Order: sequence, then C-alpha cells, then structure tokens
Amino acid sequence: MARRNKTRLTKFLSLLTAVVFCFSVFTVPVSAEATNGSSGKKDEKTKTTFLEDVNTEEVEPAVVEPVFKEGTWNRVHSNPAVFEKNFILSPQQKKESITQYEQVVKDLLTEDMSDLEKYYTLAVWLNHYVSYDWDFWPGGYDFDYYSHQWDVYGILKEQKSVCAGIAVAYADLCHAADLPCKFVRMKPFHLDHTINYIPNINGHAYYIDVTENIFFMSKFANPWKPLDLDYSHIPEDKIPDDGSFEYYVGNNTYSPSGIKEYYETSFDTWFNEWALHKNTKKKFKTEYVNKGSSTPGTHYASYKDYPKQFSDTEKPGLWFLEDFYKDPEAISQTILDKEFDEQLLNISGIQGSYDCNTAEELAAAVSGDIAIEYFPSSDENNEVVPEAAKLEKVTDYTVTCDSFDASTGQATITIKSAGEYKGQYQLPVRINTAAVTKEPVNKMDLTYTGEVQTLVEPGTATNGKILYAWYKKDGEDESWKKGDPDAPYSEPPGLTYTEEIPTATDAGRYAVWYKIEGDETHFNVEPQRLERVAVISPIKTKIIADDKIMKAGEKIKLAPGLDLEKAAEYGYMSLDESIVKVNSKGTVSAVAAGTATILISGTLKDGDPNYADPDDIEITVKVGTGETPIKVKAKTTKVKYSKLRKKAQKIKRAKLIAVSKAKGKRTYKLVSAKKGKKNFKKYFKVNSKNGNVTVKKGLKKGTYSVKVKVKAAGNASYKPSSWKYVTTKVRVK
Repeated sequence: MARRNKTRLTKFLSLLTAVVFCFSVFTVPVSAEATNGSSGKKDEKTKTTFLEDVNTEEVEPAVVEPVFKEGTWNRVHSNPAVFEKNFILSPQQKKESITQYEQVVKDLLTEDMSDLEKYYTLAVWLNHYVSYDWDFWPGGYDFDYYSHQWDVYGILKEQKSVCAGIAVAYADLCHAADLPCKFVRMKPFHLDHTINYIPNINGHAYYIDVTENIFFMSKFANPWKPLDLDYSHIPEDKIPDDGSFEYYVGNNTYSPSGIKEYYETSFDTWFNEWALHKNTKKKFKTEYVNKGSSTPGTHYASYKDYPKQFSDTEKPGLWFLEDFYKDPEAISQTILDKEFDEQLLNISGIQGSYDCNTAEELAAAVSGDIAIEYFPSSDENNEVVPEAAKLEKVTDYTVTCDSFDASTGQATITIKSAGEYKGQYQLPVRINTAAVTKEPVNKMDLTYTGEVQTLVEPGTATNGKILYAWYKKDGEDESWKKGDPDAPYSEPPGLTYTEEIPTATDAGRYAVWYKIEGDETHFNVEPQRLERVAVISPIKTKIIADDKIMKAGEKIKLAPGLDLEKAAEYGYMSLDESIVKVNSKGTVSAVAAGTATILISGTLKDGDPNYADPDDIEITVKVGTGETPIKVKAKTTKVKYSKLRKKAQKIKRAKLIAVSKAKGKRTYKLVSAKKGKKNFKKYFKVNSKNGNVTVKKGLKKGTYSVKVKVKAAGNASYKPSSWKYVTTKVRVK
C-alpha cells in the first residue's frame, strides 16, 4: 500500500534524486528532545518512547505556523503534539484500540517465530489492512474535521490513514507483541514523511516504511537513539557505508527491498532472498551475516531481553500505558488508587438532551440512562490490566445535578465516587434543547455523472429541524490548510442554511455544515461541520496500450489512447533499459532479447476538473532474436610502391572497410582482386578474424579493386548475418 500523490512515473522522475538518495543515509544518530517540545533531557531510566521529536538544537514552539518552503508545506510533521493524538482518545476508543491490537498480535504471531519474522509479519499485515487516506492528505491535515487521523483508533475505524498514523499503529502493534519499535519523523522541508525504526536485533537494526512497502536493514545498530531527521539531504561525506538490505540497480545506485512484492511469500523465502541473498540474481552492496536474527524461536529484540533501562511501566502487558497516556507512571498510580479521572471513565448512555424542569428530575433521568466502565483497571493482585471494570450505581458511584439553568438549556451532572473509588467527575448536559437523533453523513464515494447528486445521507432531529449549508472547497483556497491542529477553525462567512439537502454536480470536495432549529419550546443547536468532506470524484480515464513483440534492433512507436474521448500527453519510462529503451516521444528501441516493462503515464490536455488523469499502466515488451543489422562501407587507401618492392605491406581493416552494427564475432573472406579485367587475387590476403589485408611483395603500380565479404556470428539477441560484400580500392604509387 503505497502513498502516491503523483503517478508512479511522474513521482519517479521528480523524486529520483532525493528519495533514492535518502534511503541510503538513515543511520546518522542525533540527540533526542523531550516529548513536550522542550530541550530538557530525559531521565536516563525513562524509556525513549516511540513518540520521538526533533533534535535538541531545534527547539520547536508549541504552535507551528504553516510555511511554504522548497515546494513543501511545513505543517503537522513539525508539531510534536500531533504525535500525541493517542493520548487524547476517549477511554472507550483506547479500550477498543488496545483490545483489537492485542487480538491481531495473538492471531498473527507465534512463539516459534523469530523476532524479525514477527516484525515482518506485522508490517505485511498492516500494509494489507490500511489504505492511504487520499481525502485527508490533500485536505491540508485538517484535524478539526478528520478527528482520528494519526491515531490508532482511526485506523481501526476507517482502515485509512497517512504515513504518521500508519507508523504509530505499527509501533503499537510491535509494543503489543513485546517488541521494541519507535517511529521517526522527517523534516517536512525535505521529505514530509514518517517511518519506523527497530533497534538492535543481535547487532542489526532495521527500518520499516509500511506506507511505502519498504522493510530493510542497516548494519548500524543504535538501540533507542533517534535517527537523523534530515536524512534526505545529508552531505555525501557523512553518508554511512550502509546498505546490507539493498540491491544494485545500475550506475552505482542501490535501491531498498520492498515488502509489497512479497505479499504471498513466506518469511523464510523473503529472508533468503533479501537478507541472505540466496536464490537471486540481484547484486547486493554488502554481504549479510546471519547472527541469529532470523532463527525461529530466537528473541533478540524483546523488551525482556534488554537491560533494565526503561520505566517501571514498560514491561510485557503494560505497553498501552506508555503508548496511550502522556504520563504513564501517574496514570498507573491513579488506576491503582481507583481515582476518578476523565482518561479512565468510559461514560455512555447519556442522551443529547433531556426535557426536564428540575435538577432532581434531570439527575434521575441521567442516572437511569448512564453506564460507566473504568478502563484500564486493576486486578485482584492490585496490578494494572487492560481490562474494563463495570461500575455499579450506589456501590461505586452516585449521580447528582449540581447546576441547572432552564433559561440557557445548560446543566452539569456530577458523578461522585462511592465505596472503594475516589473523587468525582463532572460533565455538561443539555436540557430542553432540540437534539439529533440521526446524524447526517457525508457521501465520499460519488463519481461525476453530469447530473445533480445529493452530498449527504440526511439526518433526523427531535424537537426541531435540521438546516444545511455547504460550499465547494476551491483548490486555490489555502486558508483551510492549517499547520497547527489545535488552531481554531472559523466558519466561512456568508453560509446560507436551508432545509434543502446539499447537492452538487461538478466533481470536487464539499464542506457541509448543519444546525438544528428548535421548535417554540426547545433551544437551537449551534452550527457544526460534518467530519471529513463530501466528495464527488472526477471520472478517471484509463490508458489503453497493448503489449508489444519486437526483435532486437527494431524500433516501434507507441500510440497509447484513452478509454474516453479525451486528449492526453503521455510520458514513458523503460524499467529494463538493458532490453528496451524508450524516448520521450514513445519510440521504443529493442536492445537485446528478453522481456521488459514500459511504464506509461498520461496527463489530460483540456484540464477539465470533472475528469482525472489516468493512472500509470505497464505494458510488456517481448524482444526476440533479431537480424544482425551489419553494415559495411568501402574506403580507398594507398600503398607506397617503394616499400612494396622490398617487402609485403599490411593494411588495417579500418582503412579499407568500415563495419558497423555487427553483433558477435566477424568473419572476413577475400572474394577477388582485379585491375581492370585482370585477376591479381594471388597478391592479396585477408585475415579472416580481424579483416586486415596483406598486399604481397612485387605488386606493380596501379589501382586495384579488392572485393571482400563479411558476416557476423550474432549473439543471444541476434541471429548470424548473411554475407555482406564490399569492394574497396587499393592504390599502389
């Protein structure tokens, strides 16, 4: 599952230098910054969590203003708070995430796997499970209306995310499996991306980019030290001699191995192919030494095998405290003390509004609806466990209404502890207010038809009616692209609310708001925007092009088309230039026998927003054995009679015969040598291997026509040629 904001060919051409270069320079260590964005050093006994920040020399402000620089928006990758979104999940969301991630680990992994196989298996599973969120990424990282991007609950909820959310999810999966892992943020001005890092597995360290299908090894193991975040532009003299998991692709270029190609491949096969370099014709940069990291049942990476250098909560079974709570030590103590805390109380059942006239009436109504779970909880041994304790009314808590304002429709419910629990928790409740009984939902799977389409599934309300407003987000409108996810989002001016269900015709992204207008006895509900946007996708054209069969030495012109009546400009790239080459105009030259792949991209000419550029396609070109295109050309040369009187003279072939495009070994034979009609063949001799001509002693002055035949033996790509005849002139003076 690769992220692609461009077609494959366009992306390859635009990022070839930066991206290929960056994959070879991941291992320069830098110092870590405190997770709150300060430059304070961490306690040496505290585990460096997977929430890593930029280095201490670049202390970041709490709010990062979005800046456009070097072709990239400096947005959320520069804000450490973004990577703490797991911390602000509700207790129910945390419970669901932790439970499901532990179940995935239980279903996928076995103890007879090596740690490396566990890492690999989790990476492949997550790559299958998650698709890249193409709505959130081009929408400017708008966290107000994409509430669960970059947290692990969002991945479970929608099976969509972007690189950082995928990296966080992978770290959580590893931690649930008792495997150390962290994610690494890159500096967005160079590469707006996040990957994962596995520390020492018996001397080897690994990098995993689940988003881009990459899993490869570094021979530098730096356990728990953050990687260089500026890795895509490190000076060449600082690039480490890394690349044990890289293979040669030509011109001294090494490319990382990919997991995408091996979805249906067992770990053993993958490991032999990419780590041990067995069963492959690929040329690797360095030799891999197996130190046991792939041995079944051998665990070099597990937390339990590391020296005790982490916090007390970091032990098998308590991984979720580190990953879901900003202060795991404090929250652990809160759980053990059974204190009420908003991070631990999962409260459900409260209605959107209550029709009540007194505080007592409201308290009774809420008490009848409410259900409370305490998550995480403690067991009979007074240890923290990832399980929920169901609290009982009266025994564990009571419900009272401590504020009741009928004039504003606002009230406050207080949940007070009882029995062995401590503290209290307050939450607001609406009274005598219109309420949503079914929320409207944006449609995100519409495609342009030329007809009007409804943008939402309508909602319903009680004690009032729903009014809608909407507008199309213009691609040139940058105002909604925010660098700081906590910055307020203001409602655009001029919105008109009506009962009409939002509709649109043209492809685009439509932001939809709604509010509830209460009846004569109920308060209104203030406007709010639906999460995400309604999307009408443009019709995607398809490139039509056939596979080709050629012979070595041939040239053909590709003529791709589209499945719709649209004009396009095409780009071409050969993925096997040793077999075929292709120029910018689509002319394919067959170089050698074999099978090659050509990538074709397309860009629509008319720029109609209701039609999208086609995806790249690949065509196969099979090149068979061709006819050797040997060409010969005659030349005229001179021999001095004065020298020829004394001894025979040798003439190099190049002075008599120009031979081009011959394939394989050449053979030369003398056919005739004449002056006028007289035969002088006995005075000439041609070397059959190199074509050099010897003129024998005693030949008289004059001009001689020397006829020679040449043929080429061919090779694996070309058949033997027929004889080619050429008549040259030798002048004896």
